[in-house]
Amino acid sequence: MLKSKQGSEFQLQIMKKSNIFTLALNICLGIIIFLLPSNFFLKFFEMKAFVNGLRVDYLIPKLYLSDIFILILILIFLFESLHKRRSLKEKIQNFFKLKLKKNFQTLKKPLFFLLLVIFFLRQFWSLFPLSAIFYLLKLIELSFFSHIVIINKNKINKYFLHNAVIITLLFQSLLGLYQYINQKSLSGFYFFGEPNLNNYIGIAKSSLLGVEKILPYGTTPHPNVLGGMLALYLLFIFKNSISIKSKNQPNLIYRIFKIVVIFLSLSTVLLTQSISAIIALTLGLMLTLNQKFCKSTFKKIKNIFSFKYFLILCFSLLLSSIISINFLSNNYPDNPSLDRRSYLNNAAITMTKNNLVLGVGLNNFTGNVEKYSSNNEIVRFVQPAHNIFLLLIAESGIIGILIVVTSIYYAQKLHSTDNWLWMLILVPIALLDHYLVTLNSGLLLLVFVITLSRINNQ
Repeated sequence: MLKSKQGSEFQLQIMKKSNIFTLALNICLGIIIFLLPSNFFLKFFEMKAFVNGLRVDYLIPKLYLSDIFILILILIFLFESLHKRRSLKEKIQNFFKLKLKKNFQTLKKPLFFLLLVIFFLRQFWSLFPLSAIFYLLKLIELSFFSHIVIINKNKINKYFLHNAVIITLLFQSLLGLYQYINQKSLSGFYFFGEPNLNNYIGIAKSSLLGVEKILPYGTTPHPNVLGGMLALYLLFIFKNSISIKSKNQPNLIYRIFKIVVIFLSLSTVLLTQSISAIIALTLGLMLTLNQKFCKSTFKKIKNIFSFKYFLILCFSLLLSSIISINFLSNNYPDNPSLDRRSYLNNAAITMTKNNLVLGVGLNNFTGNVEKYSSNNEIVRFVQPAHNIFLLLIAESGIIGILIVVTSIYYAQKLHSTDNWLWMLILVPIALLDHYLVTLNSGLLLLVFVITLSRINNQ
């Protein structure tokens, strides 16, 4: 009888702790969603990020405001797991022994871990080892965060998540519209990392009706990032709205509010003039409409579209984009955007040829780009290649690509997902820009699409 009472009390304590973790999980996720576009950070070792006298921002290690809440969530998860020793032991065994052993049937584990060790050690011998190691730690942090979200997706309140996305859309679109209309910042860097638009040097501008105007930034480091974030958040709202049952539909005032937010967000996406964001949004809307109105056809296509086909399509589009950009650059030599993209692509290809196996090191492209190219511009243009696939192979080599592809495939298989068709919305951004793997907002967007958006499938 005594043992039974003690057992009941222990179960009650576990339930209370679990409820606290659920609450903390949802609050932290809501804050992280809001802070995803924030460019508010603390710099470290700034003096070690110079390339031939030029300070390169991409090489500076940074701690973002969103990192703090991600780390808090990780610590809460570890603390909660330690109070469930048996559960924690089962999770560890399940993750590292049972499922991974089953999934790595064609790949010897010792070989895989040897590649990991070689890849890790390579970062210490890169030109900018501090940047490489800090970036690697960032990837580990986000991988752990993604794993926590996926295994606890049933504890996530998707309506709370839905509203967090709507609030973020409203805030960023209103700020972006203010910046565009007034052609200045609202408050400055301490306002969630809002860029200083009062200094025209280095600010993205475009002509509209013959007048040159600053493009909206929100709190992101570039209009393309704002456009991509708004596009992917909007797609989350559209896809999530489809999955909400009619009996759970909100009241009329809330629906009108949501329509207004969507209208403001769409307007801001167009004002950013981000081609990649507009293509991604269009593609995502097509998939969403097909899922809504052609359910059987959509389901068949989704089941057929496996990881293998996704890779083949990405490789085909990669070759097409390289050829297209080189062709357009040669035929329109006065277009600086095309010229720069071609220059960076060619630098990435040369860099890959000279560092085929191990690459130049994570986050080290900008530190090496001038060694592998000849830029004729008076003002030096030191940026990552505007093509994620070229950038990844240049920085990580064949070994890095093998590790990435294998890890993604088996991680997705481990969590039983069939989201490869939805990953297509990221391809336009991957082919035309670099921020999904070079900037904090981009990396978090990857996590958002790959993990948080799966909550719609519950």
